[in-house]
Amino acid sequence: VRLLGVMVSIKEDIFSAIFSPRSIAVIGASANGENTGAGYFRALVQAGFKGRLFPVSQGGGQLLGYQVHRDVRMLPEGLDYCIVAVPATQVPDVIDSCAHQKVKVVQIYTAGFAENGAIGQALQLEILERARKGDIRIIGPNCMGISCPAVNIPFGTMEIVAETGPVSFLSQSGGLTGDMILLGVERGIRFSKAVSFGNGCDLDLHEFLDFLANDNETEIIGAYVEDVKYGRRLMQQLRNLRGKKPVVLCKGGMTEPGTRATFSHTGSLTLSPHRWSGALAQAGAISVDSLEALGDALLIFQQLRSRVGRKVALVSGLSGGGGGVGVMASDTCSRAGLIVPQFSIETQEKLQHLLPAVGVIVQNPVDLGGRAGAEELLTSCLKSCLSDSQIDLMIVDLHVGKLASTAGEEKVRDISSLLIKIAQSMTKPIVVVAKPGLSPQLCLEVQQKLAKNGLAVFPSMGQAARALALFYLWREL
Repeated sequence: VRLLGVMVSIKEDIFSAIFSPRSIAVIGASANGENTGAGYFRALVQAGFKGRLFPVSQGGGQLLGYQVHRDVRMLPEGLDYCIVAVPATQVPDVIDSCAHQKVKVVQIYTAGFAENGAIGQALQLEILERARKGDIRIIGPNCMGISCPAVNIPFGTMEIVAETGPVSFLSQSGGLTGDMILLGVERGIRFSKAVSFGNGCDLDLHEFLDFLANDNETEIIGAYVEDVKYGRRLMQQLRNLRGKKPVVLCKGGMTEPGTRATFSHTGSLTLSPHRWSGALAQAGAISVDSLEALGDALLIFQQLRSRVGRKVALVSGLSGGGGGVGVMASDTCSRAGLIVPQFSIETQEKLQHLLPAVGVIVQNPVDLGGRAGAEELLTSCLKSCLSDSQIDLMIVDLHVGKLASTAGEEKVRDISSLLIKIAQSMTKPIVVVAKPGLSPQLCLEVQQKLAKNGLAVFPSMGQAARALALFYLWREL
């Protein structure tokens, strides 16, 4: 790692101190419980962090039953992790106090550094110099820090800890990291680790990417970046991961207004869009242009672990009127590079036998003509489609709002349970497009239930098709 022009090695225990800390201090956690530091501390307590916790604030007092220490130097020596939420001008002295107590890692929430121009840049350089002298590693400044569900560390002041899983996420933006975690809770993306590193004056994208490349708990990596300090190093890191762990990156600051906003956000300079996308393609990583697309990609990589072909069966009409839906779905999938083949004659005959001759289509896409009410019939139809040798996976259009209005909410829940049973009994995956209509809460319930049982769920056919296209793109790189 290059630190102030000098190569410095990362100690082996630094990432243990970050992602499995035995002790955390929150500096700036006031006893009145009203500031950001107190929010961090409260979130850790309510999440059930099992290690030692120390609130620190000059005012002293009590916070959630914990004694608030007036100074860092009153804490035990050798703390793993300290969160700093005090004014920027106080941060250099806090770094010195942490060095005196042999703190390993300091995460600086405070803004007002390199993103604020020359004065802020000088202050950032000062804290970096003091940290180097004190053998401290810094995350930030201007960042929200980390989340690690396995050890009950929530993200920032968010008082939730999501289910742990195979995805890790790196970001310069704390707000977007929080958005991604909430999207994960909603969509069923399960995170192993999440890191907001802000200005990244010390530990940054490269160091965390090196760690995640060898982390057994991380199988998929997502990232939001605004600045790439060492482009050649990043491309080599991505090439090393090629074919081993999918890496999906979203780049901020790809337009002239975005570039201006990027510098004021984290003090970063950017690459041109053409150079960025070309370099990623050559290195074997996936590039996306929105948080929505990033979440979709992480979800599909999480749910489809094995190799899956491009040939798709499309099923609609569970609540009636699926002909036009199937036509549009076919166009959408074809434009994304998926294949919508006709079923074999044998499969078509099976479907014709199962379904009435009026109001259904059996060639692929399939229009069930509103025959979803009979569960045995629906099971036979879907299994027949998945069993076709021409088919690699199935996308089911489930219009939750429409089905709830025609058959009732319990029927929607029954069909979601049926889809789970079918998916668990077949070797080919099922992807679900769940549209809320006028039943958003029911749709969220169904979506989370399906995702928890291994089905990838998307709010639109376009999002499902584009995510699958990215999955195939990475498999073919």
